[in-house]
Amino acid sequence: GGPPLTARALAAGRVAAPAVLFLAAADSRSVLLDLDGSELLVVAFALAAWRCRAHLDKGVLLAWSMHVVMRAILGPMRLLQWVQLVTALDALRSARLRRDAEARAADAKLRQDEG
Repeated sequence: GGPPLTARALAAGRVAAPAVLFLAAADSRSVLLDLDGSELLVVAFALAAWRCRAHLDKGVLLAWSMHVVMRAILGPMRLLQWVQLVTALDALRSARLRRDAEARAADAKLRQDEG
């Protein structure tokens, strides 16, 4: 019984992530203030993916891991930040389009089975 594991993890993450950020902000020196632009974009992408429920999408995971590796190798660069922004937005958009297409296909199959 109960909701599936993914739903429970998502619900827990929606409570835990803001709580962790709130507790970090209560410190005299927040960890987020020490991050550069590229690192902030990596964090923002992860939070946006979680919020959009796309954190388990293969394209999003691939793009996010690419961001982490590029940041580790290249360091803070203005061009890298633009690449991160564009790829993050595209990955989230693509995940949404895939999810919508899957929902439409499931709906069409359900209608076909009923009729």
